[in-house]
Amino acid sequence: MSKNKPIDIAILILVYVAVCAIPFSLIIKNIPALEMSLKIAMQILYSIFAFFFVRKQEVEMGKNKFNLMAFLLIIPAILICFSNSITALFMASSFHAGNYSYLMIFEIILTILVVINEEFLFRNILITGLKKFSPLAKIFISAAIFGLVHITHFLSSFNPIDLLVVVYTFGLGLVLGIFYVYVRCIYACIGFHLLFNVLNDAIFARFAVVNNWMIYYIVNISIGVLIGVYLLLTYILFFRRTETEEPIEENKAA
Repeated sequence: MSKNKPIDIAILILVYVAVCAIPFSLIIKNIPALEMSLKIAMQILYSIFAFFFVRKQEVEMGKNKFNLMAFLLIIPAILICFSNSITALFMASSFHAGNYSYLMIFEIILTILVVINEEFLFRNILITGLKKFSPLAKIFISAAIFGLVHITHFLSSFNPIDLLVVVYTFGLGLVLGIFYVYVRCIYACIGFHLLFNVLNDAIFARFAVVNNWMIYYIVNISIGVLIGVYLLLTYILFFRRTETEEPIEENKAA
C-alpha cells in the first residue's frame, strides 16, 4: 500500500498554482485565441506532469465506489449549477444576444481540462491523503485549500473584487468534498463540477451582462450558505447515522 507524503501533495498543488497564476491576460492583449490556446496548453502540460509524478512517487488516489444514498446530494448540486440564473433575477438587463464565436469552444475545452485536473488533485488525491482526519475535517481542509488556490484569479487581474472568488470556491469545494466523500466516485464530482463551470462560466459569461459583481458574489455566496445548511442537515440526519466505517476506503496493493 502506498502512502501519500504531504510534500508530494504540496508539490502537485504548488505546481498547479504556478500554472494557473500565469497572467496571460496581462501579457497577451487583444489576441484572445492565443491567450486561450496557451492556457489550454498549460493545463495539458500539467496533466502530463501530474500523471508521471503520481506514478513515480506512488501517490495514492482514492478508490471509486457508488453509494445510492448519496442521491440526496443531487438536489443541491442541481440548484448550485443554476445559481447564476438565479443571480440574474437580481440584475437589470442581465442577458444579451450572445456571441457564438469560436472562442466559446476554446473556453469549454479549457473548462473540461481545469475540472479534470482540479478534481483529481483536490478530491481524489488531497482528500485521500488526509488519512488522520475525520470525514468532515477532510472536506473542510480540502475546500479551504481549493478556495485559497483560486486566489490566482486575483493574481491574474489584480482586481480586489476577484478576492471574493476564494470565498465562492470554498463553498463549491465543500459541496464537491461532501459529494466525493460520500458518493466515493471521482467521476460524479467531475460531472457536477463540469456542469457547474460550463453553465456558470463558459455559457453565462457569454450571455450575461453583469452590472454589479458585488451583487453577483453576494447572491451566489448566499446560495452556497443555504446549500451548506442543507448538506449539514443531510449529514446529521442520514449519513452520520449510517457511518460505520471511513467513507473513503484505502486502496490495497494488488
